[in-house]
Amino acid sequence: MQLRLFYLTKYPTPFSSPWHNIDSGLPSGGSSISGYFPNLYPEDIPNYIRRHELFFDGNKWRYKTFQNKVFTPNGEYNFIVQGGNIYIARQKFGLGDHIDITKGNNVDFAGQIRFGHNKKNKGQIKYWNNASGHYKPSVNEAGNAGLPLDLFIPHEFS
Repeated sequence: MQLRLFYLTKYPTPFSSPWHNIDSGLPSGGSSISGYFPNLYPEDIPNYIRRHELFFDGNKWRYKTFQNKVFTPNGEYNFIVQGGNIYIARQKFGLGDHIDITKGNNVDFAGQIRFGHNKKNKGQIKYWNNASGHYKPSVNEAGNAGLPLDLFIPHEFS
């Protein structure tokens, strides 16, 4: 007797099969090149989440959902930069880590960003940093983030 199991998921699967490869991004020399940060823990499997694209509309920072709806961010988010685009996600319930936002791939930069909470300063960046354990981007590469450098607070990795 042969038993086949089928399951339905609420969200589409991020990979075509359970056996997938994640590019570690390490060049043959084993170190990252300037402006290019690999996932330092490629064995960690990313969770499927919906990330939002962050942009500046000339007045405030906004983000666009996958349905092209535009919202004004408030509070704290993790962010990553890939291909010149900034993506954000809130970290909650063990989801929204940097590798979840990147789907395990390499980044130009990664960190955390904090926006104002009230109507006056919603959509305005209070500060941002390079705090990302999976990527540990160099402070020297903060310009890759495309965010205001005067609001950058360096994170020192131990």
